[in-house]
Amino acid sequence: MFVSLKSLFFSQYKNSFQSFPRITKRSLYGWGAYVSAFQSTGNSKQSATTNFADLRARDSSPLLSPKQLSYSKLLPNTNVEDLVLSSVGVGYGHALLSFYNKALNKSLIAAFGLNSSNQLGSKTVNSPAHTTFSLLGNVSQIACGREHSILLVSSKSDGDKVYVYGSNSHGQLGVSDQENLQNFDNLIHESTSNGISSIQSKSTIKKFVCGLDHTVLLYNDGKVFTFGWNADGQLGNGETKKSSIPIDISNSFDSKVIDILSSTDLNFAKTENNDLYVWGNGEYMNNMLNSSSDKILIPTKIDFPFGKIISFATGGPHSLVVNDDGNVYVSGFGALGLGKSTLSSPIPTKIPNLCQIKKVYASTDYNLAIDSNGKVFVWGINNASGILGIGNTNSQFSPIEFPLDSNIDPLKAKFELGNLFSLIY
Repeated sequence: MFVSLKSLFFSQYKNSFQSFPRITKRSLYGWGAYVSAFQSTGNSKQSATTNFADLRARDSSPLLSPKQLSYSKLLPNTNVEDLVLSSVGVGYGHALLSFYNKALNKSLIAAFGLNSSNQLGSKTVNSPAHTTFSLLGNVSQIACGREHSILLVSSKSDGDKVYVYGSNSHGQLGVSDQENLQNFDNLIHESTSNGISSIQSKSTIKKFVCGLDHTVLLYNDGKVFTFGWNADGQLGNGETKKSSIPIDISNSFDSKVIDILSSTDLNFAKTENNDLYVWGNGEYMNNMLNSSSDKILIPTKIDFPFGKIISFATGGPHSLVVNDDGNVYVSGFGALGLGKSTLSSPIPTKIPNLCQIKKVYASTDYNLAIDSNGKVFVWGINNASGILGIGNTNSQFSPIEFPLDSNIDPLKAKFELGNLFSLIY
């Protein structure tokens, strides 16, 4: 299922598109489930007679450590020489990757993984699946949840558009209930309305993020909108009723919001005053508020002396913050990086074995941290897909060094962490 939304999602204009990001050739690495089918080297079972859409017909063994992936295997029967990898999004068990052809002003999308709700952007009888399609313009952002995906496409001729795919069962696509989703059988369907809801913003979208079944948008003017599943307060509007109509929660913040993050059922927002706000599921004390409330229904400021915040991340039952001294603080439950004997922390607690950290990433049960020298550390709960990427399926309760190819510069690379597999580009 696929929807193309005119006028930059809700109320954008053709002459207000954002400038394109500078794109360079990038190598792509992956580990975990499904990605072995796309290895640059190795014995993939793909052949001339293979139905490439069916991942189960190919090598299904998980990669337990990062391996380089092939553009050609992601985009079969395609000349990849003129393509650059512009954006990647990884969800619970699926991914969309955009390859841009500047000469043609066209993006080729490779999508693979779980496809129970057509979150790959193309209907297929297979799940897991592998599919490809094209869009006019340059895809500058991709975000994926459990069963939904969102892309921002910039085109000099058409302005900016947001494309949404997958399940709207909880309103996570932002498509109003009265729209006839059953008729979206073709790859491209353009809404005849002026967007999917009336958001009063003449600004452009800065960023969007997906939780499992909800979506958060940040505009360049600092406005924040939410839609989707809301049983744990994910939408931040003081209620627990789901909504397909985007909700403006901008007044919940004392100053302009400059960044947002979401994972599973928890959200974070950072303001220009260096304040960090949290809302959503808090049952694991992952909210850094020292609160036992299992639902944080409105964005709530975290009152803790972090210092200047340079990075933050939210997983499922845990959260992370990095300050400008390079210290990492964690709260929540699970393999927090505090050792096997400390599985919970209701307040932000410094991880003793990490220093000079510049960036953190998190998914549901695990984390990555990058220090100023480019070393990468990983810790968390592993799974059968080897999601920690350390060569085995053992969990790690304290940070250990993450194995990386020498061709990767972690300080410049981007990490997209999922539950079944992860990608670096």
